[in-house]
Amino acid sequence: MVSWVALCIDNLMFLWMPYRTVPEDPGDVAFVGRTFATALFKFIVLVAILGATLAIGNVALSLSGSRVVAVAAPLFCLLSACVYGTAAVASAFRRYDVARHAPV
Repeated sequence: MVSWVALCIDNLMFLWMPYRTVPEDPGDVAFVGRTFATALFKFIVLVAILGATLAIGNVALSLSGSRVVAVAAPLFCLLSACVYGTAAVASAFRRYDVARHAPV
């Protein structure tokens, strides 16, 4: 499920702000900066989602005392993130126009 969320983040980033995946010129410093910035943003969002999932698991364990609930609650939240992420990607894909949104 984590890879599903990561894929949703990657697709949303591209559909919202298209970017080139290969440099136009060899040694393009701006390309390296953009690539680093997008990778850092994806990492931060993924860590935030996983951190929230871990926090929900800890809260569920402390409130219920049951390990089953402590595993089921974060899995449900992670599955919800996957479903909503997929819906967001579908919505962004419907609005994506190849003629207007050429990668920069």
